[in-house]
Amino acid sequence: MAKAKKARKRSLPDASAVGAQSADPNPLGTAVDTFLTSLAADERDGFFAPTLDPERRGAIWMEQADEGELCVNRCSWAIPSQPALNVLRHLAPIVEIGCGANAYWCRLARQAGIDVVGYDMHPNRGGTILAAATVSAANAGSFPVRRGGPSVLAQPENKGRTLFLCYADEDVQEGRDESVSMAAECLKYFSGEYVIHVGELYGDTLSMEQAPWGRSSSPEFQQQLAAQFHCVLEMQLPNWLHVRDTLSVWKRSQTCAIVFAAEDENDQDEEVEYRHIPMDERLPRNRAAPFLEHLLQENGKASATETGGTPSKTEELKRPSLSPTKRQSKKKQRHREEKDNRHEYECPW
Repeated sequence: MAKAKKARKRSLPDASAVGAQSADPNPLGTAVDTFLTSLAADERDGFFAPTLDPERRGAIWMEQADEGELCVNRCSWAIPSQPALNVLRHLAPIVEIGCGANAYWCRLARQAGIDVVGYDMHPNRGGTILAAATVSAANAGSFPVRRGGPSVLAQPENKGRTLFLCYADEDVQEGRDESVSMAAECLKYFSGEYVIHVGELYGDTLSMEQAPWGRSSSPEFQQQLAAQFHCVLEMQLPNWLHVRDTLSVWKRSQTCAIVFAAEDENDQDEEVEYRHIPMDERLPRNRAAPFLEHLLQENGKASATETGGTPSKTEELKRPSLSPTKRQSKKKQRHREEKDNRHEYECPW
């Protein structure tokens, strides 16, 4: 086992390999795939299953941790795929904030002919696990990582670009004493239409310590993202055993107002805001794990409300109605709950 482990370590990727002639176009993806295929099927597919011996699980975990840490320091936290690069190409030009010293996703995108620029507050060591880790000289010359944080999104040359955030969990301090979520700061400066997020999202993580927000971006950012944008695409990415990373695309939502006229001159008009999400921008609401897929069928056909379509009159009648006052009350209650749920975010490997 020890010899096999050392052999895999010697074959671990370096971001400088990206773009080299005859080199693997995605050495990180190859390294992860090699590690996963070295495991038995029940170990790989049921790593957290109670049937797997705990000591064996611990041994696999330590082996993965050693290789994973080196892969992060040499390449990236998340693993790109060709379909993911196709998304970046479709939504180009791209600007990544917090691309890290390796700028692995930027390198692959540039190699694929995609218009992309990358920024990091620490161009020589950003995005690594080890504080002492620095990018190699070969990496430094293959893609120019620009120094900068969220505020560069307000610069004219970056307007009109799609914002790309990959594991944007590092706080940024730009002349202030307190630390804030870098991703949340990006939304303050970003005025574009699309945000691409890579990592785990709310409710989709295996870690009990990092639940429910996952290991990639802060609760503050995810709440703001879901409030200002709507998700139009979610794609599975290659993952380590304990990770559930996805690539998701978010489009800025348009809002409209509903005005409830005052009943008498002593009262004020009441105004509430709703988002307009066109029908062709709504994700299907009809989804289930394979063992419950049959429950989504209603006489052999899914209902319109489940699929995101226009509801029938019968389905519309089933919806409870709320008075404007109750709607406002519920909105304020949700706002208080969101503030209470915010907590300090940590993202250990």
